Amino acid sequence: FVVPASLIYRIKKDRKGALIGMIIGTAFMALIGGLLNAYVMLPFYASAFHWPMDKLIAMGTAVNSSITDLGSFVLLATTPLNLIKGVAVSIITFALYKRVSPILHGRVK
Repeated sequence: FVVPASLIYRIKKDRKGALIGMIIGTAFMALIGGLLNAYVMLPFYASAFHWPMDKLIAMGTAVNSSITDLGSFVLLATTPLNLIKGVAVSIITFALYKRVSPILHGRVK
């Protein structure tokens, strides 16, 4: 979230730049989060709890019948949560922008 948001904000240091950076940062976080969940986190949890991956997917299917495999699990279960997290962080950051702006611009009192 922070890397793309800060790179964009470096180019355009105003509220619009911050908002665009947070939107792109949220999308980037959801994409990378989905990939990490699919290839790192979910296999790690399956291994740590000594469960087959099918059991994790079945848990997702119990909540959402559209979840049928790892890809749909990531798309329909973990990615929406990453998007919600990104939106929440963006709203809080945008609300605090005025107070944080002097720090970002190097004008700390």
